[in-house]
Amino acid sequence: SVDGGHVVECIVEVSAHFMTLTTDENLDRVWLTMAGNSGVAIDWGDGNVEFAILNRSNSKFRHEFTDYDNPTHTITIIGDEVTTLDCGYHYDNGYENIFTSLDVSRNPQLEELYCIDNQLRTLDVSENEALRLLWCAGNKLTTLDVSKNTRLEGLRADSNLLTSLDLGDGISLNHLYCNDNLLTILHVPFSNTPRPG
Repeated sequence: SVDGGHVVECIVEVSAHFMTLTTDENLDRVWLTMAGNSGVAIDWGDGNVEFAILNRSNSKFRHEFTDYDNPTHTITIIGDEVTTLDCGYHYDNGYENIFTSLDVSRNPQLEELYCIDNQLRTLDVSENEALRLLWCAGNKLTTLDVSKNTRLEGLRADSNLLTSLDLGDGISLNHLYCNDNLLTILHVPFSNTPRPG
């Protein structure tokens, strides 16, 4: 680009790891909390992009949308080692989240996902084998498959519309909340084999 007559070079390394979130209609402000071990780019879907370096401590990002003609926005988070994403609904000084879709399938490093109290109808975590905690309560999910998430220790899937919850046979849950759903049968695998650590 050109800056005041000077050529400014900008090198951006494109990552194959990303996540996308779509906002509910007419949501004008959002916040996200993330942690990880890499740089991250957040394309807010309104022409604004934010860059940051993540570490293991949670970093909060707030954004107010500037294109008022667009009723929904698709936010793209690009980064190689984003290990935690919190996009749950919280009202925080005028910043609130209501997401209608969330795609985390292209972020295999994700260990913790908090997406409570949104409007999600589907959630695919089959590619997130590092996932240890999944809090997806208070959405509109009808099915959830965590059978490939063998490291999963905690699952909050309560207050959805679940008719099917596939826990598989190899997961090591310590905490499971699945009340207030439409489940009629739930197979919970049990293993008396001690886990290391």
